[in-house]
Amino acid sequence: YENNADTNAFTDAEQTKLSGIAAGAEVNPDVVPQAEAEAGTSTTERIWTAQRVAQAIAALAGSLDLSASSVKLFEDFIMGDDATDEMGALGWRTSKGGSGSLFETIAGEANHPGIFRLRTPSAASGRAGCALRKSLGHIDPGDDFVWESILRLNIDLTNQERVVAGLGTNYDSVGDQASGIYFEYVGGDTNWQIVANNAGTKTRNNTSFAVVNNNWVHLKITKTGSSIQANINGVDQGSAVTTNIPTAVLNPLFKIDSDATESGASDLDLDAFAFQALNLTRTT
Repeated sequence: YENNADTNAFTDAEQTKLSGIAAGAEVNPDVVPQAEAEAGTSTTERIWTAQRVAQAIAALAGSLDLSASSVKLFEDFIMGDDATDEMGALGWRTSKGGSGSLFETIAGEANHPGIFRLRTPSAASGRAGCALRKSLGHIDPGDDFVWESILRLNIDLTNQERVVAGLGTNYDSVGDQASGIYFEYVGGDTNWQIVANNAGTKTRNNTSFAVVNNNWVHLKITKTGSSIQANINGVDQGSAVTTNIPTAVLNPLFKIDSDATESGASDLDLDAFAFQALNLTRTT
């Protein structure tokens, strides 16, 4: 080739087109083999047909890891129906008692888009509670898990009957849990307490985190084997609890009880909930 129209009909424009072709490029590359498409690991450039794309997608779908070691649930309380006894995307069962008790979805706030409120009156035996329905929240004694929630209290810090957040056995009656693993606040406590309750025999450890009204707090419980670690706002609270680990089936729940000595209505506001089952095994 010479850059001279008088001696060569091959033009500069045609040369420019050729110079843009990568070295080693093929005019008609092969169609990707089915095995290569399904494996999804080759970096060789090939032609893809609609059939090969479908085969690759089908192979990817069929590779679902059924031996996954964890299952996660999340609730942001944006969705719900105050007129029924099931709230949120996960369908929380709700229960209340005492004149003035209620549960409702309230307007979201900055960084807290969905809020579910449990309210009790200043009255004896007032209560409001919710629990994850059994089809989702049936936690066996040997299960390992991470439970966590972002919540807020507005209560009588001196006379509040009881606030429970964690896993337990009863959300729909006044009184303590028959068994459970939970954060607890009872009127007169200064700080959140972490409780391991095996059929009424308890280990109740004081955390270093004070209960403050109208303050969002992130509570977290991690259970591995016979060890329970409490964490608040990203900080582990003391040593792990290793005694009175419950042997009963538990459900994630929240509950607030009231007494006639309280100065007014008490609120437990829930912004988010997450649950992760750990160390599961499965074979195919």
